Amino acid sequence: MRYILKYSVMNNPVNVEYENISMRGRSHYWGEIYVSLSDKQIEYASLTEDVLTDVKFKSQASNMSGYTVRTINLSRVE
Repeated sequence: MRYILKYSVMNNPVNVEYENISMRGRSHYWGEIYVSLSDKQIEYASLTEDVLTDVKFKSQASNMSGYTVRTINLSRVE
């Protein structure tokens, strides 16, 4: 028997400033965590994130748009 935790967080600001580059955008992420009720160990977990960014290099006149999707899966090894 297991307990499932679901989570989601939307519209997180992404703001990065370096000497030659700045990036602004937002991040959404969501997933699930499966926890065994017998031994309280994580059996499985997943995370999916999508990020939209507007990147400005100080040496370039125009901005670049970015879109990143990542998926992470964690499985218990016996």
